[in-house]
Parts: sequence; structure tokens; C-alpha cells
Amino acid sequence: AKNFQIDFMMLLRILGTIWFIFFTTEEIDNTLGSIGRGGFAVAVNSPPTRKPTKLPSLNPTKNPTVKTTSTPTLKPSSKPSFKPSLKPAIGSTINPSKVPSATPSIASILKTPTAKPTTVLSKTPSFRPTESNPPTLTPSTTQTIGSSIVSQCVDIYPYSDGYTCPQQAALGQCSQPWLQSPYCDFSCGRCGCLCNCPDYYPYTDGYTCQQQAGWGQCGQLWMQPPVCMHSCGRCGTGTNPTTAPVALPPASPTVPSQCSTNSTNQLLQHNGRPIFLSGVNVAWGPVAPFGQDINFLDPLCSSTTCVNNRAYFTTMFSTIAANGGNSLRFWLHPDGSSLPVVGGDYTARIIDVPTAAQLAGLRFVLQLGETYKVLVNFCLWSFDMVNDQGYGIQYGRWNKVLTNSIVRNSYLSNWLRPMVAAAIPFVSSSLLSWEVFNEPEGMTTKWGWTGCASGTSDCAKVDIVDIQRLANLVASNVHTVDSRMKVTVGSWSYQALSYVNGATNIWSDGSLQAAGGLANGVLDYYQVHFYNGFGNNWSPLQHPVAFWQALDKPHVIGELPNDPTPYSTNSYQSGSYFYEKLLQNCYGGSWGWVYCAECGGSSSFDKLPFLKNMLFIQSKYPALVTVSSGPSPPPSSAPSLGPVAPHPTFTSTRSPSVAPAKSTIVPSAGLCSDNYPYTDGY
Repeated sequence: AKNFQIDFMMLLRILGTIWFIFFTTEEIDNTLGSIGRGGFAVAVNSPPTRKPTKLPSLNPTKNPTVKTTSTPTLKPSSKPSFKPSLKPAIGSTINPSKVPSATPSIASILKTPTAKPTTVLSKTPSFRPTESNPPTLTPSTTQTIGSSIVSQCVDIYPYSDGYTCPQQAALGQCSQPWLQSPYCDFSCGRCGCLCNCPDYYPYTDGYTCQQQAGWGQCGQLWMQPPVCMHSCGRCGTGTNPTTAPVALPPASPTVPSQCSTNSTNQLLQHNGRPIFLSGVNVAWGPVAPFGQDINFLDPLCSSTTCVNNRAYFTTMFSTIAANGGNSLRFWLHPDGSSLPVVGGDYTARIIDVPTAAQLAGLRFVLQLGETYKVLVNFCLWSFDMVNDQGYGIQYGRWNKVLTNSIVRNSYLSNWLRPMVAAAIPFVSSSLLSWEVFNEPEGMTTKWGWTGCASGTSDCAKVDIVDIQRLANLVASNVHTVDSRMKVTVGSWSYQALSYVNGATNIWSDGSLQAAGGLANGVLDYYQVHFYNGFGNNWSPLQHPVAFWQALDKPHVIGELPNDPTPYSTNSYQSGSYFYEKLLQNCYGGSWGWVYCAECGGSSSFDKLPFLKNMLFIQSKYPALVTVSSGPSPPPSSAPSLGPVAPHPTFTSTRSPSVAPAKSTIVPSAGLCSDNYPYTDGY
């Protein structure tokens, strides 16, 4: 009985202790909660209490090369936005009601800590404008993605005082310690260190690149390039292998002994180095409508089409790079359906300025190219511009661009030149060239195969001189904007680009200058296509480049099948590579048709043979395919957006008037500039 009494008393003490601990812990939790609501805070750089242990899911049908646990689930129903209400005002704290609850969404658990640390700024502004005397400023037109900027320079404003980076910059606050980098870099003119290295954050979870980097998430698969480049330290000498400077092979790559090494060398030059273009055709992807990919790559767009399209192209660039490729061919507006027209009037067809989505999409593609060291050739038009298949008035009915000077000049002045100017920062990195046409011979009265379902003049075939004229004008405009940029045309066959078998080179300098009258409106390299149906007489695999008697420029084979005669789709299994044969025949590169088998309409377009050929070329001739990232040679003269020929003035509610000939732009010392080509006072 005595032993039982002792044991019973001990049990009571144990139970009492457990009750005391539980009660005390609950009181501490309540007390801390009250302190948090009343003003308790920790330093801004305090670490989170817990790191995510799992990775979010990815739709494998849109990105099969990445494991399904590699990236967060995107929420296309809403685009990310920077919410000042979630950031502390000076000397204040975050309201706990704004912090994720104890049961946040699965996506936020997987990507970030279960709760953001309560923060307060350690330094506060010494001066802020008062509400009674606010500055009078024009609102900033810079597009933001959460804390990111589409123009590739970050404006982060962490204070919830109702003001903006442009306002503080205008008030002379950029030198204040509380406004140093990474805060307000765009408005404070610090773009030199950030241009072409953006903080792109595609997720709609309310967090930012800076937060994820601070929480140590840069190594996660869903944080790999091009996501959060700046915050993760990948802007120059970072350790990430996909963005670190490439160790260049010897400065003088060895070309096959039978090929010329003088001014008629078959290789193009990029940043002063010869390069063999080893790549593939993108043409168009499987997500967006035909010819409209450029409209669905804007990082600000959160629709399902945009999200899936960006994922597709990101995976495509990484796949090409991983298999040794260094270039690709991307179609912008082949049938004209993506072009904006003034007032929506497809009768007049006065082409308007690029949309914000198109400019952002162009930069997105070039940023991917820069990240993965893949050069981009942008193809503007195709024979599809007059290939009316009955889809509607905006599809394949653009004959006026070729035959009507007013419509043609609206395209050159309103749409083309702003797009070309937007690519200037990428001349030394990922922009290869502008291609005026894909197989324009198909819409000529001599060779044409296009259709005209509507039976109207808008889709009528044209004379050869009409396409030569537009090629001359486009090339001249591109070279006038920046003389470092290259221009080409994707010719259908050597039947239109040689002096053998009774053929004539309709793309020679003299032919284009005679058609358009502009001396600088010539091509920088020839591009020719080949398919087995053309026969051996027109095959680049059967003849060296000298055979065609057009040696004034390098020749690139812009399209060929994955089984070009005498090769088969699996020739690589026996060590036979048609890309190497083209190199040995002194051609400047090869882009197989096509990366997207479902886009080509047949499994015969399987990309595997092209990937095998690219990988072989990279392993055997690394010096010939390495993309250098050094500075491009400076342009021979200051780029100008002044018209190179008389241009009429167009009135539009969406765009300024066309600049007169005196209007120029001068690039800044860095890679970040505001190029505004119009003389309208804005």
C-alpha cells in the first residue's frame, strides 16, 4: 500500500508537470502573437524557420524532358504582381493577416517557407515627399513582373509609402543609402550591370526573386535560368554552368583544307570569330496558333497559352544547347495574322506599331538565346503572306505589302524598325540575323504554289521584282538601324540562287539594288533549302559550295529533311553525319526541318537525327560551333532610325507619327538605353 501511494503521488506530479508545460507553451504562443500584432519584428535578412523539402509538379505533356517534380505549378488565372501592401511601411510591421496562414496552399508550401519572416527595414528614408506636397510626375510606363522588369533592368521599391521609384529618382533620392541597389536600379540609371540579366519570376505566389534567393532556393530546378538571373548571381561570372562565360576554343578555328579561308570563307562571323551554324528549325510551336508564337511569349501574360508556350520554348532552347546546337530559325509573322493594323481596317491594311506583347516576346526569345548560347535567326515573312486558305481576312492576304508603297512603308516604319531597335542589346550575344522571307519564290508568278481561296487581289501572286524590292528595303532598314545586324532570305532552292543548270541568282547584290534602289539593302549571307524531291542536281550534299558560282557570301542550308539523300534517319548509328558533309563541302551551317514533329504534321520530321548531328559536330569541331559572348565590333556609324527612302506620315491613335530623316538614336555606353525613334515630343 505504501509503495502504491508513492507511485500514485509520482504519477500526479508527472501529470501536473505535463499540464504546466502545455499551459505555459500556449500562453507563450498567444503572447508572441500579440507582440507580433503590436509591433514586434525581426531584421530584414532573418532566415525563414523552415525550408521546403519537396518540389512542385509540372505538367509533363508540356515539358517532357524535365521531371514532373522540377517546377512549381503555374497559375495562369492571375499574373504575378508586386503588392506594396505586403511590404512594411517605414517603422511598421507586416500585419499577421497578410502572412500565410498555418495551412497555406500546397504550391506555396513546396516553393517557399510556410511563413514569411516578419520584417522591418533596418534603414529608412531620410526624406519622403509629403502627401500635401506630392511630386508632379508622369507615371512610369515600365512593365513589371512582380519585382521584375520586362525591359531587363529591375525596379524594386520595398516601401509602402505610396510613392514609386521614378518619383524618388526625380526627387534626387538615388544616392540615399536606403535606395541603393538592388532598389530602383532602372529609375536610378544603374542598368549597366543588370541589362540582359533580368529577374524574371513567372510564379503567381506573391513572392519575389530576392526572397527566394535569400531563402537559398537558387539551386532548385524550378529556379534555373532564365528564372531569377540577377538575384541568383548569374549575371556575369556566376557559377551556374548555363550562364557562366564560356571558355573559348582556339581563336582561329580550323576549317576543312579544301575550303577557302580568305574573304570568301564559307563561315559567318559572330563577334569577330568564324562560326559554323549547327542547329534546327523552330518555325512555330505546338501551343499558339500558327505564326503567332510571338504574341504568346510575353512574361506578363498569365493565360494558359502563354504559360505553356513559354515553357515549351524554354525547354526547346535548353534541349538544343544540351545537344551541342548553337542556332535556330524562328518565324515571327509568316502569314501576317499576328500583325496589328491601324483601326483594325484590313481593307487599308496600314500596319501599326508592335504590341507590347510582341516586344516582350522578342526579348524573351533573345534572352533564352543569350542564356543557352543559342543564336536566333528571326524569319519575318513566308510565302504564306499570299497563301489564302480561307481562314479569314487577316490570314495570307498581304499582297499590298509587296505591291502598295503606302502599306509597305507602314510595315517598314511602324512595325519593323521598332522591333529591330528592340534587339540592339542582343547583337553581341544571341541575335544572329533577320530573314526577310521564307521561300518567297512560292508566291511568284514564275514558280509559285500558293493558293487564293478568296479570289481577291489581296492574295494574288506577284512578280519576282516585287519580292526583291521588299528584300532590298527591309535589308536597308535593318542595316540603317544597326550596321552590325545581318540579313538573309530563305531561298526555296539553288534553282533561284546559282549560275548553273540555266539558273540565275535572283538574290545577288545587283538584283536587289536594281529592284529597290538602296545600296545597303543587300544580304549578308545566302540561305538555301533542299529536299530530296529536288534531285541530286540541286543538292548541297552532292556539290561543294563553289559549284554554284555564287561565292560572294557564305551559304547556309536553312532547311533539309532528316534523311537527305543519300543519308537515312539512322545514318548516325553507323557514324555517318550529313551536317559534317555540309561542313566538308564548305557550307556555313545547317538547320534541319524541324524541331517540332507535330508542327510539321508527320513523324517523318523527327528531330532526333538533327540532335545527333549537332552533338557530333560539337564534339568533333568545338572551335567552329562555340558562340562567343564578347562585344560585337562597333557599328560603322551611329545607328539611325531615319527613313532611307521617302516615307508618308501615318496618323494612328496608337502610335506617333513617323520620324523624319533627321531622327536618330545613339546607343548608350552600356547595354541599356531608351531608344525612342519618333519626333513627336513624347
